[in-house]
Formats: sequence, C-alpha cells, structure tokens
Amino acid sequence: SEEGVWTAEVALEGEIELRKPGGDMSQFEGSLDPDVEHCPILNSLPTLRHRLLEGGTAPEMVMVWVELPSLALHRSVQRYSYLGKDAAGNHTVRFENPDPDGGDFVQDITFDVDGIVLDYPTIAKRIG
Repeated sequence: SEEGVWTAEVALEGEIELRKPGGDMSQFEGSLDPDVEHCPILNSLPTLRHRLLEGGTAPEMVMVWVELPSLALHRSVQRYSYLGKDAAGNHTVRFENPDPDGGDFVQDITFDVDGIVLDYPTIAKRIG
C-alpha cells in the first residue's frame, strides 16, 4: 500500500504437496520490493534505486521473497555491492543473501548500462 503495508490474499486448492501460500505479513515491515524466485529482473529495482552502477554499496534491505510454485512468502535480507565495469560498459554487482543457519547465497550479477540484468549465473542469461 502507499503506507508501506504488505498484504496478501491467498487460497489453496487441490491435492498438491506444496508449502502453504502467503505468510506472516508483519515480517515485511519496511520492505520496498518483492523478489520472485528465478526472476532476475527484480534485482534491477534495488540496483537502480541505490544508483549502484555509479559505485558503492546499498544498505542492507529486506525483500518479500516469493517462493515458486507455492507462492509462500519469506523474509529475505539482501545486500548489493558494486564490483566494477568491464570494457563493454557492463557493470557487475555482488548480490548477497545471508542465511542465519549458514549457507549464505552470493552471486555476481552483470547489468547493462541501463541497469537491466544481462547475466545472473545459474538462473538466467540475456541473449540476443
């Protein structure tokens, strides 16, 4: 909402073994962005908002992470740090998703000059 309150209306139908959709919405207070599993374009939102293609590090952020295909919602703490620019003018930003139980996720993402994801290793690579 305009007030920064996240809501979710969910329903579960069928006999599929998935996590329950939705989640405790209070855990997302202060979140600005969603992050949908296997959707690299959403990494452009915090990268552009914090002008990371100009350098620096964004403050630690909480995202509303949407698990697929269940649509279960999870709190996701994320960090973004600028690593540099290559000869073609593309930028590399390090994405970190710390896991309190260990097993942190770290990936270096390549963005074009406009801040659109070109390469998110193991997830997607823009072609053409």
